[in-house]
Amino acid sequence: MFLYQPFQYDIMTMSGYSATFLPHIHQSIEILYITEGSCEATVDGKSYTLLKNDFIVVFPYRIHAYKDLSEKVRSLILFSSPDRLTRFGSDWRDAIPETPVLHDEDKSIYRLLSSIHKALKSDQLFKKEIAKGYNTALFGILLPKLHCKTQKKADLSTTQQLLKYCDNYYTDRLSLDSVSKELGISKYYISHIFNSKLDISFTDYINALRISKAQYLLKETSLSITQISYDVGFSTIRSFNRIFKSISGKTPLEYRKE
Repeated sequence: MFLYQPFQYDIMTMSGYSATFLPHIHQSIEILYITEGSCEATVDGKSYTLLKNDFIVVFPYRIHAYKDLSEKVRSLILFSSPDRLTRFGSDWRDAIPETPVLHDEDKSIYRLLSSIHKALKSDQLFKKEIAKGYNTALFGILLPKLHCKTQKKADLSTTQQLLKYCDNYYTDRLSLDSVSKELGISKYYISHIFNSKLDISFTDYINALRISKAQYLLKETSLSITQISYDVGFSTIRSFNRIFKSISGKTPLEYRKE
């Protein structure tokens, strides 16, 4: 059993005194940096020991968990949308780093992570744009060091195949029948995976993907709300508004103005 986080983070950071976290999976790229103590990071069943000034980069749809190995652990975590890396080419949702754990000898990576964290937590004007600039610089330095390769479909677990397929085609009229036919997986097994492993129904998951993308478009573009509703896969603006508010607690207009 693991946790699934259906929303894709644009840019978000967390800082704390513990790195322990249950197995989880999401659509974002995640970086865990250890600033004090040590922890064990497990990604798709493979474990790594992280010491002070070590960090691990976890790409989308990788099942991962962390466990403190020392009494006092302090960490800094970054979540970043793979959409932010399009300027570097390739589809980073398919990426696997050959070297996921690196040591930050000169602390240059920490300084960039810390700059992103401080910008997001500050009250300064254009703080999100400043954080995005640091984020671009961070991955511009990191990506060549990771020696990423593209993961083959055959290497994906059934759950990962499902999540990737839904992520690629959530704007289509997806159904259990259509996904079952396309992937060659029983629709009853698909339903079982969503309900038992992800703790969310297939329909609610697709809606969560659509609203997550809509939130990004509302903040990052000037597209009309009606256009966004159709672009993310809703057939009517009425259903878009209803489901958007049920998930986010706000109307699309309120969310855009926030």
